[in-house]
Amino acid sequence: MWWDTFLLFTLYLAACTVFFIFFNKLSKSVKLIGYAVLAGFLINLSAVCLIYIFNFKNNLFLFHLLTLLQYLLFSMSYFYHLNNFNIRKFILISVPFFVISSIILSLFVEPLNEYNSYSVSLSNLLIGFITLFYFIEIFLKPNIKRIEFEPMFWISSGLLFVSFGNFLVQGFMNYLIKNAGDYALQVYWIHEFLNFLFLITFIIGIMSQYVNVSNNGFETL
Repeated sequence: MWWDTFLLFTLYLAACTVFFIFFNKLSKSVKLIGYAVLAGFLINLSAVCLIYIFNFKNNLFLFHLLTLLQYLLFSMSYFYHLNNFNIRKFILISVPFFVISSIILSLFVEPLNEYNSYSVSLSNLLIGFITLFYFIEIFLKPNIKRIEFEPMFWISSGLLFVSFGNFLVQGFMNYLIKNAGDYALQVYWIHEFLNFLFLITFIIGIMSQYVNVSNNGFETL
């Protein structure tokens, strides 16, 4: 079906557009999230081109790369944004752990021509906990201001649901693709919906900072 692809790329284009328009007003953390969104757009676009323009039979190797790249960008975004020493240390340790684990999985468990469901699940689990740490930290702040104008609040809300949601539904995607195609399709639709949700919250997050600065003059957290 094409409507989901059209909607996905429409949201990607909208997200990338607001990212570049307000780029100079964004914090380093939000910029790193924006780079992850941009990477998702470019690799998904490349994947479509490989299949429909260059007649490749398999484009899944691109998503092995995307999983690695997005985890690095997401995790370092929170490393710069959070203040708790132990959480920042956890993030730093998680980066080489994830990179090594992902490479091993891609070489020996789910090769580059297969869907990397284990790496994706591990990435989602780690990102889910990191975003959970974010919410714990901001709610413990004694001087928290209007959180609805904080871009990372909206982005983290989306990432929290997307990460834990995808962790639950995608863990066995590769198995389902091979053995239960109908169930794999249902899981795919849940995954697509979660992608839409994240891109929408990313757009809302950036626009919330614009509304904050232009109308109210509040400082972001």
